Amino acid sequence: MLQQLQNPLHCRTLDLDPMEQHANKIKLWGGKWLCEGQISLAIAQWITETKAKPGVAFGNVKTHKPGNPLRLITSCCGKAIERLSAFTEFHLTPLRKNCLHLSKTQPIYLLR
Repeated sequence: MLQQLQNPLHCRTLDLDPMEQHANKIKLWGGKWLCEGQISLAIAQWITETKAKPGVAFGNVKTHKPGNPLRLITSCCGKAIERLSAFTEFHLTPLRKNCLHLSKTQPIYLLR
């Protein structure tokens, strides 16, 4: 675990918390979509009005793998991007169901 935590690809010390920058980006996106008529005022407010907290990273040990490597996990619960993610998932999930490459019955379609 210590080896992965010392690897800058997985974990690095920040000089400042980027949370406020992320929240501001989401507010800009929400404002842009609202001005373009892509979302309603209520949705824009719901996406952007959040008291975001810093992200949380933790490890999950893969006990079934040799050497028990660590899978790093980052949680977005209560973070600036959480509501944007929920909004995106809500609107994209129905579209995904019609995608052939994501279909559970893909081999059946390919054989026809």
